[in-house]
Amino acid sequence: MLAELYPQTKRNRVSLYAKYLHTLNLDGLQFPICVKDISKFEKQNPSISVNCIYFDEESKDFTIEYLSCQREREKHVNLLLLGDEVNPHFVYILHMSRVVYGRTKYKGCTYVLRFVF
Repeated sequence: MLAELYPQTKRNRVSLYAKYLHTLNLDGLQFPICVKDISKFEKQNPSISVNCIYFDEESKDFTIEYLSCQREREKHVNLLLLGDEVNPHFVYILHMSRVVYGRTKYKGCTYVLRFVF
């Protein structure tokens, strides 16, 4: 979340985001956070909406795990779920077009609608 809210030149450095942790309302959330708790996070942070996808090994394609119903939020974050509900790990998706690039034979830039994968 903080990578979207406070972009850094060295995104892979977690230490750069520690000073911004207080800007999120995380009251009552258990960590690691589960997909079912994303809606609670959105309610507590009214300027942020979240979508979450995962790669389904059976279908060999991305599947929507959580689709936000919040459309007018100031900030929107796309996350990739790695692992499962027992050991979830979320990865920030900076460019959704790069994630879905191989889904077509077209080799130019792909544009993904914000709330439709």
